[in-house]
Amino acid sequence: MSLNASNLKFHKIVYPSGGANVLYFNMPPFNRSPHNDKVIRHDAFSTAGKRQSVFQRADELLSLPMRFIDIIGNHLSWSEEFEQADWTKGANLAIGKNYIIQSETFDNAAWTPSSSGGGTDPTPANNTNDAPDGIVNGAGEIDFTIGPPAAETAHFTQSGIHVRLPDITSQTVTFSVWMRVASGSETIWQRLSDNTGTSEINQTITTTWTRFRVTRALDSGATAVFVQFRVKATEGAKKIFLWGAQLEYGLSTDDLADYTPTIAAAVELKIADPFWLAADSSFAGAADGLNSRLPKRARQLVFLESTLLGLSQSLNPVIEAGGLSFTGSAWSKQKGSTSTPTVNINVGNPSDEEVASKAMSVSASWVRDSISLQFLSSNVANARIKIAGQVAGTMYLFGAQLEKGFSQQMYQLKGSFRGNPIDAWKDFYDDALQGNSFDFYEDAFKASFTTYHLTQKIFRPTRIVKDFYSLTLQARKEL
Repeated sequence: MSLNASNLKFHKIVYPSGGANVLYFNMPPFNRSPHNDKVIRHDAFSTAGKRQSVFQRADELLSLPMRFIDIIGNHLSWSEEFEQADWTKGANLAIGKNYIIQSETFDNAAWTPSSSGGGTDPTPANNTNDAPDGIVNGAGEIDFTIGPPAAETAHFTQSGIHVRLPDITSQTVTFSVWMRVASGSETIWQRLSDNTGTSEINQTITTTWTRFRVTRALDSGATAVFVQFRVKATEGAKKIFLWGAQLEYGLSTDDLADYTPTIAAAVELKIADPFWLAADSSFAGAADGLNSRLPKRARQLVFLESTLLGLSQSLNPVIEAGGLSFTGSAWSKQKGSTSTPTVNINVGNPSDEEVASKAMSVSASWVRDSISLQFLSSNVANARIKIAGQVAGTMYLFGAQLEKGFSQQMYQLKGSFRGNPIDAWKDFYDDALQGNSFDFYEDAFKASFTTYHLTQKIFRPTRIVKDFYSLTLQARKEL
């Protein structure tokens, strides 16, 4: 068995004494001083008929809190957060983000007011109007004070977005934002540009918060991307309230990704997962997926080109796969029928010497796909799961799982913890019951055990944290 202790920094036990198997601990032990309240008297008669008494003292020397990793369940780390370093991402794959910064702070320097034709720059302000999510004074505004001369044009721009996009060449992106006016209706040009041209829509804005969008297929020679609001002098002065700007990969005809706010950097899009529930319709913004108390845990995958590279994770600590069966599973959903990639899910070893693969059912609703593989007994490699794109496009992914066995089980959320396989626990448990010796590789504890014999182990779940167990070692010494 191969075990990895790169992120487990505390004591280890080698069992049986001098053996090759090692059990690592994620937390330090609690050292207990020996005490004398457990003295046992043994009475016996010798062959000469004399009575003899022997006293033994049972000393509790130390207690080790440990994490118990069951043989069933999800062996992956970060099963929902694919941007984490535990996942290997091919050069063709991006985890979708909101690439606009300061998405709700329009008086920030990331946004630039300007004008041409001898006119006046628009005036941005923040916290002037209730936002779509109901936050009082949570929205901003742009005051376009437009007048003569007729050549005047006012602009409100965020540039430099291309430096945050992983790829802009021939990619399709969509710029969205909520807008409304205080009364009546107004129009404003919503623009998305690269250095070769502009896509724009003259949006009609009413007193109801509405999420507007514009899409551009970036040119193959694009080197810059920016978004902009524009008003011409002939259109007159106007004040526009706005909130929640977002730039994402994908077409405007697709469903817009759930809005994810940003401050100083692009942020991974948080997408409503299969178990997410919307807020009651009485809450502000419920129809736009706002104000739910539940987190959105899915992510957007962007396959930038048609290759077999994608997203993968191998088990750590390593579990030699020889003779074992593994099942990999994940949920997928399309972002839109016009840009859905062709994606496979597969289980194999890192070098793909053994692999089982199937196409994922990427559709308008969340679907969980799974694939199983029984490794040859001669295979000593590790197990790995991969989500591989074959046709470029965007999709949503949630809840990856890799488990022992030949059938898909209930999904188990996994975070950053890395634990040892159950096989090590089973061996340790059996050895402890049999009273075998253990070497503690910490001088203070090793010294304590040189004159004591291990007699029993108390192994019980704690009531504080699920899946944590307390280990107490007891030893005896004749008095």
